[in-house]
Amino acid sequence: MTIKVIAPPAFEPVSLAMAKLWCRTDEDSQNAEDATLEMLIRAMRETAEDITGRAFIPRTLRLTLPCWPAAIELPHPPLREVLEIRYITPGGTTEVLATSQYTVHDEREPALIVPAWGVYWPATRAVMNAVQIDYIAGYAPVGSPADEAAHQAAMPGALRTWLHARIATLFEQREQLLAANTSSAPQIPRAFADGLLDGLVIGSRLF
Repeated sequence: MTIKVIAPPAFEPVSLAMAKLWCRTDEDSQNAEDATLEMLIRAMRETAEDITGRAFIPRTLRLTLPCWPAAIELPHPPLREVLEIRYITPGGTTEVLATSQYTVHDEREPALIVPAWGVYWPATRAVMNAVQIDYIAGYAPVGSPADEAAHQAAMPGALRTWLHARIATLFEQREQLLAANTSSAPQIPRAFADGLLDGLVIGSRLF
């Protein structure tokens, strides 16, 4: 099983402006620290996604499988939409599986795809990329407006608080953490603020 990002997230879960407020940046510095803060925002979002197993801002993912499992679990919830399921036939052609041939169970996390009632998965060629599922994962605001602020407002509050706390701590200590001699650099405790993410952590629930 492999997961590939087809279309990356268009935004980050917290804005640069909010990160600057948490970090209490000097207004006289204008945008001098923006690049550092943007780097920290992305790094901490990726860390939070690794910890929780979730996707936050929506992105398009491709799950590739060597064969059909009994049920297909879609990593990185929440699921927004299954775009297309393709498979390679024994003859080597690529076919799109009709939506009437499968059922998506998105009332659970991670979501599952199973054959429709009375349907069996079609035969596939014995290759590593025999089955591919393209889908959109991530939180989205009601009505799915495209603007950045609406998407950020749809993020879990615990996530935004965790991100701001982590970003502010790393920003404050950045010179010591980046110093050539890091033996005296302050260490951020592993448990620091991480309890905020406990309710968002996803483990495999298949069977």
